[in-house]
Amino acid sequence: MGSFYPKPLRRAAGPGGVRRAGDGRSIYSGRMPLQLRRYELDPAHVDQWLSFFEKLIPVRATFGFRLISAYLDRLNNEFTWIVEHDRPFAEAEAVYNASAERAALFAGQPRFALLLHVSDVTAVG
Repeated sequence: MGSFYPKPLRRAAGPGGVRRAGDGRSIYSGRMPLQLRRYELDPAHVDQWLSFFEKLIPVRATFGFRLISAYLDRLNNEFTWIVEHDRPFAEAEAVYNASAERAALFAGQPRFALLLHVSDVTAVG
């Protein structure tokens, strides 16, 4: 299995002071809104979710979403990830959710998450 963690960063910072990896992933600068996504995963599909997630990130990146970080709590079957976007999340999610690319990606996949917790958050400190 590959890694969905950011590749080494380029030196130049992009909009909002965010440094970009070559594949749309970023390291957060503290200036843009964030979305915190916590999924309570089906224990039978945790490893399958991790493989699927590696395919999900590039598709979401084509719609402007940038992965900040991702964490797996295997003991509790919870997956937490943080993303950023230049547009309001509700608007960006609506475009992404209605896309043919998303539909194709999810076609035939199991229901990975039993419960989703999604919040727009602000970094502090």
